[in-house]
Amino acid sequence: MASNAKRPRKACPKCNAVFSDRHARRHLLECNVRFCDTNALTDDATNTDHTSIQCLNPNDISDEEVEFDLGQIRNWNDVLSKSHNNLEIEDIQAYFDANSDNDDFSDLSDHNSDSDICSEENHNKESEFDLKIKQQTYWFCKVLVLWQCIHYISDAAVTLLLNILSAFFKLLSTNSEVCSKIESSFPGNMYQLSKLLKSNMLDFKQYVVCTKCYSLYDFDDCFHVVEGLRFSNTCSYVEFPNHRLPHLRKRCNEPLLKEINNSSSKILVPYKIYCYKSIKSSLSFFVKRNNFEDLCEQWRTRETKEGIMYDIYDGRIWHEFNGIKHEFFTNEGNYGCILNVDWFQPYEHSIYSVGAIYLAFCNLPRIQRFRRENMLLIGVIPDMRVEPKTNTFLKPLVEELKIAWCEGFFMYSYKSPTILKCFKLALICVGCDIPASRKLCGFLGHSATAGCNKCKKKFPGGVGEKKLWRF
Repeated sequence: MASNAKRPRKACPKCNAVFSDRHARRHLLECNVRFCDTNALTDDATNTDHTSIQCLNPNDISDEEVEFDLGQIRNWNDVLSKSHNNLEIEDIQAYFDANSDNDDFSDLSDHNSDSDICSEENHNKESEFDLKIKQQTYWFCKVLVLWQCIHYISDAAVTLLLNILSAFFKLLSTNSEVCSKIESSFPGNMYQLSKLLKSNMLDFKQYVVCTKCYSLYDFDDCFHVVEGLRFSNTCSYVEFPNHRLPHLRKRCNEPLLKEINNSSSKILVPYKIYCYKSIKSSLSFFVKRNNFEDLCEQWRTRETKEGIMYDIYDGRIWHEFNGIKHEFFTNEGNYGCILNVDWFQPYEHSIYSVGAIYLAFCNLPRIQRFRRENMLLIGVIPDMRVEPKTNTFLKPLVEELKIAWCEGFFMYSYKSPTILKCFKLALICVGCDIPASRKLCGFLGHSATAGCNKCKKKFPGGVGEKKLWRF
């Protein structure tokens, strides 16, 4: 019967898949390839008969179906940005290379013609012009960053300025080729600006924070891949791993990443991020200043009077580190640090508390010690709705301080540009307000009643009347 006869089928010229008439057209449209002529479609020798395969004609295409025009493609990025569900990139490039001599390009010869030479000269001129535009954009951005550093402009203000300039160049690019070139290479945010200048202004290591126990994780350890898809891991922290009760030995099991919808797919992002900057990278920036090392050694030649304490250098702790107990400050390049942790509200009319961890060098003169350009920003604690425990956020800092005390950091400096010099650090002071110092150092809070961590005895008396002795 006629209904049992084989229907004519068509084969794709690249993937050799066989489709019916309607599905073949849809397949070629989805792959973004030009409709082939009668010689483009090949026989499927393995699955179908030669007589059952027909070729696509441009006349068979309806007006509702849009034909892909190769001449509208300006570069390969436009081609690769389109969807290629069934074709590999190499196949698409090979397909366009194979058909580049058809139709519109049939008059081109294999040898270099006069038009080819002219096009090469124009291309060289355009490349030189693009290079000049990129150089001018680079120097403009460098001056912009210098202006930010001199006048202490925030990153948010610079980002807003970059967005305004990008929109301005984009508006002018419709009538100006120069503005079009500038707009294509001009950075639109701080990340693109630092990438253009190849600087480490955003040299912060980002940790994923558990919202329940405040444990820190690297992002690569926060997900697992199943059949090409990423799924979030859960927190593996156990607060009491050796407890006798089983229910107190359970894992935290709090999800570390959340799924958000992107423009084209779904991605995993952390709930909270802790930004940490290495002490070593910050110290290498400081010691390359022309007067930093000299300022840190001025305390050795200062004039003092007996019986008068002028600064931290006259205290007991400094003298103990200066030869009485430790031979630390007796050597140049060994610096004492003061640590500070504090929480603040960065926004008005909203409850959002952010913590900052920063260091200062006690070796600097008192007039220079707490200036903004001489402070080391160590970490930024995100808002956790309640003030979190600081132990987990201080863990990377403690590990670096151990290395700085025992081994030291070997790096080049302004006074030693060719030979590595050893710099050692010692944390000798913590300067915080009362609540922060209680959290940071483990001291008792103002409302604490238990004075011993071994027994359950408490201080007698009410609020403001506690007797802190004979208990």
